[in-house]
Formats: sequence, structure tokens, C-alpha cells
Amino acid sequence: MRFCTSSRRPVARGGVTRGRLALLLAALVAGLAVTPGGGALAAFLEQGGQTVLEAARPGRNVTAAAAASSGAWEVRAPSGPARQEVSYVQANGKLYLAGGSTAHEVYDPAANAWTPIASLPANLDHIQAVEVGGLVYYVGGLTAWPGPHVNTVYVYNPATDAFTQGTPMPSGRGRGAGGVAVYNGKIYVAGGLSNGVAVPWLDVYDPVARTWAQLADMPRARDHFQAAVVAGKLYAIGGRNKDIDATTTANDVYDFSTGAWSTGLAPLPTARGGFAAAALGSEILVIGGEGGGGTFATVEAYDTTANTWRTLAPMPTARHGIQAAVCNGGVYVAAGGTLQGGGGATDAHEVFFLNGPTPCPAAADTTPPTVSSTAPAAGATGVAATANASAVFSEAMSAATLTS
Repeated sequence: MRFCTSSRRPVARGGVTRGRLALLLAALVAGLAVTPGGGALAAFLEQGGQTVLEAARPGRNVTAAAAASSGAWEVRAPSGPARQEVSYVQANGKLYLAGGSTAHEVYDPAANAWTPIASLPANLDHIQAVEVGGLVYYVGGLTAWPGPHVNTVYVYNPATDAFTQGTPMPSGRGRGAGGVAVYNGKIYVAGGLSNGVAVPWLDVYDPVARTWAQLADMPRARDHFQAAVVAGKLYAIGGRNKDIDATTTANDVYDFSTGAWSTGLAPLPTARGGFAAAALGSEILVIGGEGGGGTFATVEAYDTTANTWRTLAPMPTARHGIQAAVCNGGVYVAAGGTLQGGGGATDAHEVFFLNGPTPCPAAADTTPPTVSSTAPAAGATGVAATANASAVFSEAMSAATLTS
């Protein structure tokens, strides 16, 4: 008897006991009945593009290593007008593209189709978008290069196809080209360009109370980067200090629990600004960007647990002035500029999958999984399972040891 999983999905490395394996497979595979008996899995074998799990004698644990995936890119329907310095964000299972003009579009991943929607209230670029409670927040931005900036917060409601305004950023702290991220329902704005100067500021906006608060400054001023949140921490990686070639590889982190910044993390291997960033599991992907006279297709991933970097499959269209939207296990990048600085606007639309697609629900499913098991009959040994059953691991699993 054997279970097979796609080789594109990494499996755990470490000991796996029969009891935990039975629960794991029962939870993952609908209709699969697994009875823990006296046997355990003995090996993971790479055969014909599959990872094969084979049953063996009682009392034996499993150890295995699966090669880390470098992912793959796929082309999707191009966006509407070609533009750059855009924002792109997922809300309710659809993706919203704005910036570089007043054009505002929504992309449906299931239909691979775009639809024009209510125009952005102002012609802005270097904006960042985030989703909170099903609403899309467009924070700050620039009206020209390298300014002036705005301090507006535009709130788009997909249900009504209409904009309202949130509380503006505090006086003197408006900006664009910064990093924006969400943690526990609040919006954090880090760095950016204010009056044409890079700033180290960190501010937080509470959409419910409609209030702003100032937090500890970043260790260094920077703009043209994107913030990413992983495991209760906000990471500020790369970017620059206004000028295209004044890039930095610095990797700094803000701990929400302490309200303090830390420095000295493994630096970004390829110095650049104007890139997209996305958190996938414990990794942060840095995608594309510009610097050194050109644009980048380079994709590098930072492992926040190991403090290491690795290189992933390059983006098909090298570009900058982009934001990444994460949906159905994919990282989507739309529009952008193919030439350093201004010019070269594109409508290219591509998606990166590290471990293959998963459903992109209209709302997050917080229902805990239901797992059932059947006690083995007296004297039973081995592992009983439906013949030719296949288990698909839709999420990458970190190196771990599973014990019962």
C-alpha cells in the first residue's frame, strides 16, 4: 500500500508516528479512512515526479527530505491601460488594481477577466493598497515625481462600487512610495517620500476608531520598498533613499509585541527599489524592481525563521513600480514599468506559484477541520487505507517532527 503526493508540495522532514499520520491523512483527504495499527511509514521515495509513502513494520519512524521548490510563473489576462507605480491587492477573492492614473480595475482569478470599476478619486501614483474587513484602503501617494505627496485615505467598497474617505494622515506626515501592511485589523505605514525626502516614520491607522498614532521610527529612512508581516513582526527590506541608485540591502524588523525595531538581519542579496513583496508562509518574496540602469526579473525569498535567502524562478517580465496581490496560493503582479525610472509602462499580468494553486475563497474560512479515527481491532497490524488513495498537501510544511 502506498500514498502519493505531488512532488511540487514539500512534505515534513522528521519522525512521523502512525497515530499522527492517520489523523493528518484523514484531515487532508476527503473520504479516506485511515486506521492506525501497528505499522508506520518507512520512507518517502521520489518516483516519476511523485513522493511515495510506503508502509513498513511497527515502531519505525519516517525521515525524508524533499527538494525545495523554486516555483513557476504563469501568464494571465493583461490589465487595462498600461501603467506603472501601481497598487494591487486581494479582497473577497478578487484583485484590485489602481494607481498610475485614475483607472481602477478588478480582476477575477476564476474567470481570468478584468472589469473597469469606479475611478480612483484622484490621479495618484506610488500608492499602496491593503484590505481590511472586505474594504480596500488606498493610503497616501504622489501626484508627481518626487512630489508633491498627499495624505489622503481612500476607502473602496466592492459591494457598492463606491469610495469614501478615511481620516487623513496626520499633518506633516503625508507621503507616498512607502511600505503599507496590515496587522490585527490596523494599517501600518512605514517610510516613504514626504516633500521629496525619504523618511523613517512608522504610523498606524485604526479603521474602526478612524484614528492615527505615531510609532517608533525605522532605523533608517527609505522609500520604494514594501512592508510585509510574518508571525507578529513587520519587515522592511531593501528600497532606496529617493535616488534610483541610492539603494539599500538593509533588512530591519519591527516587533509588534515590544514596539521596537531590530537590525542586522540577512541583507537583501540584490539591491533594488520599486519591487513587489509578498509573504508566503514564513518567507517574504522580493519581486522585480529597478536600479543600476535597468529593471529586474529577479525573485528572492527571505526565510524569516532561518534568516536566510534563496533565489526563486524569475518573473517573465522584468519591471518596477508594482505591488503583489496574494490569492489562491499565487502571487499576482500586474502592470509596472519595464524601463528604469519613467517610461516603458506595461499591461503584463503574471502569477507565481511556489507550491501550486489552492482555492481563493470570497471570505476566509475559519472553521476548524473535523477529524475522525477508528480504533483498530484487537490484534490488527499495519495501516489500512482506501486503495489507490492520493493525498494532496496544499500548503508547504516547514521542517518539523510530528509525534503522537
